[in-house]
Amino acid sequence: MHRFKYSIEFNDSKRTVNKYYYDYSQTKDINVKIGNNFALVEFVMTRYYNKEDFVNLSCGVFKDAYRKIYLAHVFLYGKTFKFKKIKISIQKGIEIEQFTIEKELMSSLLSDKFKCRILFSKNLIDKIMNQPQYKINEDMCFCSAQSYLYGCEKENEIDIFSNYWTSLNAMYSYRSKMIVEESKRIINFKKATTPRITDSVSIFIAIHLLNGNDLSGEEYKKYNEVKKDKQLIKSFEKKLENVPVEDFCKIYSYAEEMRIADYKDGLFKQINQSLEDRGVHFLGFILYLYPYHYRCEYVHGSLSLPIICAHNDFVLHSLKFMNYCLNRYLENEIPKIPFEKMNINENEAKGVYNLLK
Repeated sequence: MHRFKYSIEFNDSKRTVNKYYYDYSQTKDINVKIGNNFALVEFVMTRYYNKEDFVNLSCGVFKDAYRKIYLAHVFLYGKTFKFKKIKISIQKGIEIEQFTIEKELMSSLLSDKFKCRILFSKNLIDKIMNQPQYKINEDMCFCSAQSYLYGCEKENEIDIFSNYWTSLNAMYSYRSKMIVEESKRIINFKKATTPRITDSVSIFIAIHLLNGNDLSGEEYKKYNEVKKDKQLIKSFEKKLENVPVEDFCKIYSYAEEMRIADYKDGLFKQINQSLEDRGVHFLGFILYLYPYHYRCEYVHGSLSLPIICAHNDFVLHSLKFMNYCLNRYLENEIPKIPFEKMNINENEAKGVYNLLK
């Protein structure tokens, strides 16, 4: 049986590289080296692919590696991979065939000017390299990271908001799932009584994690100090242009009204009941409840998108404010992906179960 050794070089450069080894279907020990705007892929197969096959992305190993290189490059270097050319070498015995592709075969939603200042964990990049596309596309950790990148790329406030919220949504859903799984393990939930993890449940758990990691409800700290909230609000005045502090106060008041309101559709009913005697920090409003309201209004068509609006519109100020808060929070949390296992004690596990009932 013939064996073909493929060597695929992206761009002409020999800079310091990051090395990865992984399998793809029946092809084992694929070797990928990624540097700053440079990559090399090497693998051995019994099947022969010609230049047209590579141009058409008929070689699954090549297509998968191509995509992984572009993604990993963004996470490693905080910028897109700038394509120049691909040099392919195929060795069969002592014979070597070589050809060059000078056509970009992948498209990206990220522009050449894209820059990301945060550093991603090695574990996330290893996960990208070692999973096939269909698995990584369904991975909430990856979804959170990728949506955050898209949000950083956008200029329109509503596009930024949509991507940041998707990133946060994937993050809190993943963390909530881990917490419920750990609670099940600790107190041995019976199948019939296992609570369902709804969006409201996930948001509620996320707010508790945000407020000191107390899931038991025994030592939950109320955040009702007016001075503290006002100081926090004023601290944003210097961060955002043309957004008066009065609007920040208005946002807080509006968010509070939303939380205590009894919506007919029950949008916040479960959250309201859970938080009734516990209080919630201002950041919990602005990261979860307030954006969740806007997300539902836009997605369900109850509120038109702010395509055209005045420079001092309250909706525009709200979006700018939420986007700033979401970005600051996400840029701190995203580098922790994939998130570590949540360690909770028995009292917290019981608290989670009681709250989810």
